Amino acid sequence: MRVEYRKVCEAIAAGRLADVGKEVQANPKVVEHWKPLCDAAFYGSSECIGILLDAGADPNQIAGTASRHTPLTRIAQYHKTIPKHEGHSKSMSLLLNRGANPGISAGPLNLTPLAYATIGPLPTLVEILRGHADGRDIFSAASLHDKYWLEQILDEQVVTPHVDESDRTPLHYIGLSGMWRELGASSSLECTKLLLDHSYEVDAVQEIPDEGEVFEATPLWYAVAYSQNVELIKFLLERRANPNPATFAATYSGELQIVQLLNQYGADWNIKFAGRTPIQDLLIYRRTKLVPWLLDNGARVDLQDSDGRTALHTAAMYGCKPNLLQQILDHGGDMNVKDNEGCTPLDLARKRGKTQVVDFLENV
Repeated sequence: MRVEYRKVCEAIAAGRLADVGKEVQANPKVVEHWKPLCDAAFYGSSECIGILLDAGADPNQIAGTASRHTPLTRIAQYHKTIPKHEGHSKSMSLLLNRGANPGISAGPLNLTPLAYATIGPLPTLVEILRGHADGRDIFSAASLHDKYWLEQILDEQVVTPHVDESDRTPLHYIGLSGMWRELGASSSLECTKLLLDHSYEVDAVQEIPDEGEVFEATPLWYAVAYSQNVELIKFLLERRANPNPATFAATYSGELQIVQLLNQYGADWNIKFAGRTPIQDLLIYRRTKLVPWLLDNGARVDLQDSDGRTALHTAAMYGCKPNLLQQILDHGGDMNVKDNEGCTPLDLARKRGKTQVVDFLENV
């Protein structure tokens, strides 16, 4: 039997506590569904959480969506554009006091709540969760950039290197964590050096299935894609980390300092994933800030993706501005190359109704 939860979720979103109580009383089974409690956690409504828990909701429910959140990870996940407030701290404490397990890895990255909270970081939530952390958890110690805790674990445990259930090492967690913003970059460097000195691999790989291929996520990739800790990125590169797994993340970020660092250590800007190069991805996602830099630093525009399309095809399809089209042409873009369906860049622009592109290409 399908549980009807929409009304109670609407009441939670609107902060109508009386209506939440009425809906739960009228339909007690609604608390068996994951969504009301996860929604209350997202909004930071400790009052709604209390109502749901009192009615028998499981504080460790896992969402049925692809994100697979628990209420704790729903609160702890960092969102750049959605700030946390006091209600989130109260909700976190309430859930922990009512039996929520902070050791469950969940959410889109399959992390513990503490690891999520360090990404921002979210200092108040970090402190709450730190008080509930397992003293033997090396991944929490790495997320917190706590060198002394790491040393204690490494001295006491003989099984190294440690990997989590997603095949990440503590080095991946250091790259993921934003705690350097609170503690200074030196905290991340000291922890990284300690782990490398204990035989952790600088290029340890976590395999992530993506677009029919397997992406090899390294600690450097996490540092580029998440924390953007420039000092850590430089340190890993100095310790011979392969720059290539981080090329797509670096160009997507738009951070010039990071791509320059990768370039200094030999990054290949023509590497492909899912058949595309970094420059083609930037054109698809309309994040073109670094396209001119890539063109000036060896990115080839003649390479074709799995559909036979070059950078000029992609730029034409997605309606790039004439000045960018001209730069691609100036770096060897060929208007006459046909893709697997026999289309030139101009053909694709016409099909997609990109009139400005059509006008430009017709008059080149």
